[in-house]
Amino acid sequence: MGSSKDNDQVLVFDDEDVEESMACTRLSLIGRLFMDNMPVALLQRIVNNLWRCRSPVAVLEADMGLLQFLFNDEAYRDRVLQKAPWIIKDHVLMLMEWEPVTEELFHRLAWVPF
Repeated sequence: MGSSKDNDQVLVFDDEDVEESMACTRLSLIGRLFMDNMPVALLQRIVNNLWRCRSPVAVLEADMGLLQFLFNDEAYRDRVLQKAPWIIKDHVLMLMEWEPVTEELFHRLAWVPF
C-alpha cells in the first residue's frame, strides 16, 4: 500500500484478487424480494430448502434493497434463474443475472485512492 500527496492511501488489487471477484460474480444472481423485513439468514434457509442445490447458496445484502445469491455451480444457478420468479412466504422474488463491470475495466481499475 502506498500513499500520494495529502497522505491519501491507495489500495492495490493484484490479478488474483480481480479474478476471484470476477469468478464470484459469474456464479451470482441478483434479486429483489418484494417484502419488507425478512432477515437475510431466514431467506437463505428458505431458498436453500426450496432450490436444493448441491452446495448451499449464500445470500448477501447489496445496495438499493437488492440481494446477491452466490452459487457454487453454474447449472444450479441457471436452473434457479429459468424457474424465476419465485414465491417466498407469499411474496415475489425476482431474479436476474449479475452483470459485473467488464474484466477490462476491472483491470484498468487496479488501484483505488482512499
